Amino acid sequence: MLINEAPQKDSGALLYTLTDAMRIGKKLGVKWAKVNVNEFVMGLNEEKKHDEVTEGDELKIAKLALRNLQSLPDYYTQHRNMEINALEWWRTKTHPKLRGEERKTICVDFDDTIFHKGVSTGIGPIVEGAKEALAFLRANGYQIIVSSGRTNRRMVGEEGARQAYSTMKAALDGERVPYDVIDTGDGGKVWAVLSVDDRGVGIPLRGTVVDWERVLKEIFRKPV
Repeated sequence: MLINEAPQKDSGALLYTLTDAMRIGKKLGVKWAKVNVNEFVMGLNEEKKHDEVTEGDELKIAKLALRNLQSLPDYYTQHRNMEINALEWWRTKTHPKLRGEERKTICVDFDDTIFHKGVSTGIGPIVEGAKEALAFLRANGYQIIVSSGRTNRRMVGEEGARQAYSTMKAALDGERVPYDVIDTGDGGKVWAVLSVDDRGVGIPLRGTVVDWERVLKEIFRKPV
C-alpha cells in the first residue's frame, strides 16, 4: 500500500466479486499461480464477517484470507463443506428443526465447552461434537459469540487479554470452528438468548465437558 493511500473500507452487506479480488490481489502482489482466485473471493467474503479483527479494512481482510490459504489452499471450500456436512449430519437425527427465522445469539464458553482445558492456560483438543453443533446452529440463523474469562482484563490485564484473544482465535480458526465473534469484554455482559457453559446450571456434561448432542436436544425440545 502506498504511504499516502488511505485503507479502503469494506462496503458492508455487498459481497466481494472476482473483480474485487483481482484488484486487491494486485495491491498485495498475489501470485495467482499459487493462490486460487475463487478461493480468495470466498475468503474475502468469509473474513469480512470478522470486523472485530479487520475493522472493515479490505487489505486486513485480504491478508487474513491469504494466511489461511497459505496453510490450506482450499481452506474456504473445506470450511463451507464442513458447515454443509454438519447440517446434513444433524438432519439424520430424529430431532425437530429449529423454528423461526430471527437472528438469535448464543453465548458459548471456550474452556471445556469448545476445547478441553489444557494445563495452566493451555488449550487441549476440541470437545467432541462442538464443531458440528456450532456449524448447525450457525447455519440455522444463530449468531455464535465465544466468551471466556481468558479475555477478562480485570483478571489478566490488558496484555494478557490481548494474548488470550490471539490464542483463542488461532485455536478456533485452526480447527475451523464456526463462530461470529470472540467477546473481548469491552462491551460488558454479552446479551444472548441462551448461554452454553460447562459450569452453567443444568448444562448436560459428558465427564467434565459439555455434551453437545444433549445440548442440541434441549434447544430443539424448547426452541429459543
